[in-house]
Amino acid sequence: MHTDADNVVFDYNYNIDIEAIKGQGPSSSATNLNTLDENHCSNQSPPPTLTNVDDLEASLGKSSSHRRKHVPKDALSSSLSKSKNTPIVICTIESIDVKYHIYYERELGRGTNTIVYKAIERATGKKYAIKMVNKKIDLEATKNMRREIDLLSDVSHRSIIDLKAAYEDGDHLYMVTEQCDGGELYQYVVDRVKTIKNSKTGKTEYKVCVNEATAAAIVRKVVDAVAYLHEHNIVHRDLKLENILFLSKHKPSVKADATMDTDVRLIDFGLSKRYDTHRSFGSLKKLKSFVGTPVYVAPEILADSDRGYTHSCDLWSIGILAYALLSAKPPFHGKNDNETYTAIKKGEYTFPSSDWDGISEEAKDFIRHLLVMDARQRPSAVELRKHPWIKDALKNDQGISNSKSKRGGFFKKVFGGKN
Repeated sequence: MHTDADNVVFDYNYNIDIEAIKGQGPSSSATNLNTLDENHCSNQSPPPTLTNVDDLEASLGKSSSHRRKHVPKDALSSSLSKSKNTPIVICTIESIDVKYHIYYERELGRGTNTIVYKAIERATGKKYAIKMVNKKIDLEATKNMRREIDLLSDVSHRSIIDLKAAYEDGDHLYMVTEQCDGGELYQYVVDRVKTIKNSKTGKTEYKVCVNEATAAAIVRKVVDAVAYLHEHNIVHRDLKLENILFLSKHKPSVKADATMDTDVRLIDFGLSKRYDTHRSFGSLKKLKSFVGTPVYVAPEILADSDRGYTHSCDLWSIGILAYALLSAKPPFHGKNDNETYTAIKKGEYTFPSSDWDGISEEAKDFIRHLLVMDARQRPSAVELRKHPWIKDALKNDQGISNSKSKRGGFFKKVFGGKN
């Protein structure tokens, strides 16, 4: 299903992630989130019991594909009101190979018709990532990349991927960005799944050990990035674990008292859109495109009405992201996309003790404030920064000690990326 409300079409399987992980793709009977435009828990039912990594991957929305200056502690961002001093302009008069050596044999990631390669700048030897699309093969992926270049060329924030340059020749369009060596947040979660036998049922289940302090620090950085985007009239519309990368391989350690690097980058702006966020809710022009990743999509995007949605959809996705990080399970899930959408539209979820014992009430309250069916009742990203769970989450960043979880003696260590 393709609509033209935002004059953009999105391929569900399009990805620039570090690796492809098998999971639940778009069902032929499901309503696909393929196109762009423009509650409190009650009668709660527990999410399904997931018993293996494949179930985890499917539940968190991974689809099969071929396979991609310090923020002040008590300020939104020193660059909140700033954009890049010199916006990036696509270079068409010089070959990208003049300034960069691209390691075509060293892929970082692969989408349906896009590939991300390692590269170095010839003059300095600095490492970069170069994303490339064949313009003649995939017009929609090319259109998405042009939008991504347009948006990233005008933003500058520590937790948003930095666009260095863009090039275009007769056949290809290229994006040059900083290289993130730590991998995606999603893969880190999967890598830390622990298999445990349930003593009551005898069934083998999985759990993830989460350092809640680290989780709060990562979520705070995502919130800061989203606040920056909204301040600059940009709505992301595809916030999820696999769209957050770690800059460094030195991620949160399992060792006690280890220094933890929680430096992350928000990526993949192919679904993003310029959007006037500086209005009262009632006067905001509503977006109409059916867009997002099934598990993370906000209920107003799925609503059978013409009311549309606003940038508040990003806040819902942050709530889903936080829930998944702390439990390795989504709050809303079904056997296929249609069942997942139905669960989201009902808005009923719980915090099962098997997954949430040892997680603070502040973390649960943070999620409750975001997974609200009425988008008008969700806090803005700026307001969200004041929530007790993340307000002071960065004060010990880069040196948070891993404390033991109350659950089975495991360390809580969810955030990070694959080496």
